[in-house]
Amino acid sequence: MTRRILFFVFLAELLSAQSGTVPCCHCEGSGRTDDVVCLDGKGMRDHVDRLEPLKPSGLDKGLNLAGIVVVEVRFDSAGKVDCARAKSGHPIAISAALTAIKKWTFKPIVSGGVANGGCGVITIKYRLRDQGSSTKLQ
Repeated sequence: MTRRILFFVFLAELLSAQSGTVPCCHCEGSGRTDDVVCLDGKGMRDHVDRLEPLKPSGLDKGLNLAGIVVVEVRFDSAGKVDCARAKSGHPIAISAALTAIKKWTFKPIVSGGVANGGCGVITIKYRLRDQGSSTKLQ
């Protein structure tokens, strides 16, 4: 019963954090916004410098969950994540992804000797288990 209550509290917090339609990344296709370079999926993968694996929090006893999470990410010119917003995926995996992505670093996009940030959508393939998890970018 307690696990069920914790799950619904977790889900409510997740949905409230994801509410609203304000995008994290203001790229409508490809190109450049005022402060970042818009990247496609391959460009986002190529600029990941350090990836923190997804780890489920608190609800991981007997967990065996696999799938894909799609996340919109914006990083600054220093390579730190400015914003991450889930677009799709299992709620437990979304929570794990949003926690992990905050610790990721990206290689800045250098153009004309100036470092710029970037943004785009990244697809994460995961397998969450209580005895170890795996995380890969697609």
